[in-house]
Amino acid sequence: MKIQALNSTLRFHPVNNSVRHNSHIDANFSQADSFVKGNTDYKYKNAVSFHGVDAKGKVKQRGLMFHITGLPATRSYCGQFLDPETDEFIDFLAKAKQTHWIMNPLFALGDDLCPYNSSGRFSKNKYIVNLNMLTKPEYGSLLKESELPDDVTIENFTLDNLKTQKDPRFKKAFDRFEKLPKNHPLKKEYKAFEKENADLWLDTYSAYDAISSLYGDNWRKWPKKLQLLPENSQKAGVPLKAVLAAELLNENSDSSEVKGILKKIDLYKFEQFLFDKQFKEFNKQLKDKNITLTLDLAIGVSPNGVDVWDNKDIFLLDDDFNPVKTSGCPPEANNPHTQVWGHPLFDYDSQKFWDYQEKSLKKMIAESDLRLDHFVGYIN
Repeated sequence: MKIQALNSTLRFHPVNNSVRHNSHIDANFSQADSFVKGNTDYKYKNAVSFHGVDAKGKVKQRGLMFHITGLPATRSYCGQFLDPETDEFIDFLAKAKQTHWIMNPLFALGDDLCPYNSSGRFSKNKYIVNLNMLTKPEYGSLLKESELPDDVTIENFTLDNLKTQKDPRFKKAFDRFEKLPKNHPLKKEYKAFEKENADLWLDTYSAYDAISSLYGDNWRKWPKKLQLLPENSQKAGVPLKAVLAAELLNENSDSSEVKGILKKIDLYKFEQFLFDKQFKEFNKQLKDKNITLTLDLAIGVSPNGVDVWDNKDIFLLDDDFNPVKTSGCPPEANNPHTQVWGHPLFDYDSQKFWDYQEKSLKKMIAESDLRLDHFVGYIN
């Protein structure tokens, strides 16, 4: 079992609230809380160190909790895969004899920039994709060096900053990707990715993304027929994209605009493919240095998101699809206040929920170890 909080003999404990480092790294790491020393203004100062202990209290594993987006990066407002700064941090972990990089979730972001309030369990944060890699032959040379963003760093960035910086370049790269010959290695990789993920999540998520570009990302505010699109597609035995095309044409007489919206389905799939490709390369870097990636499994998903839209009967919802009850966290040592997160609660009596749970967890466990965040929420 790779879900750490369910392992009866191993638990991760936070050690300190900041990581300190200087040019000399102590060679003796017998205590997890003293493995780095030095200046508090070092760029990894916001990392939190953890150690894993067995049933006898012996330290067996050590790790740092630090989200990749918090790293500096080349031509990106946020940290990213396969970047020299990311490589440097991986080397730092290896030299410090750390066994785990604990990274919190990598789910796609909403306007609140919170990966714990994701639209769904499968879609990933495309802004971690390194655009610099798209200039390389193995990525089809989809971008030119001159088309990359300026190498500008800002201390605080917003989702709009990331959209402005990367979205037009994703679109440009996708337009060129479509023109690559069918036998191009990148096209073959994409086809394999699409085949593996289409029925599991990719077709549904890409349709949701396309509709969101037209009506916003709260599906409960869409036209009624689009709210029920997954059910209607399943009843008719017709692919979701085809049902969506018919509904959009009923709503909009401009066929060219409808084609543009449907085109966003393929753009979304391409962006998620780039994430998947770079994530696998990144994960191999970690494994080559004997470092295990640990990602968080958030307790719930947004009521406005794709997982609720596609799986209404596995959540506790009223007739208008609003949550009957929502998730939260009782007061705890680090936060004396009750937290209300707003995720709709799962219907644990639904067999479909357990099917969803099994499919999503299998995919996530194949990608990394999992940490159950706010484990008290599963008990109370």
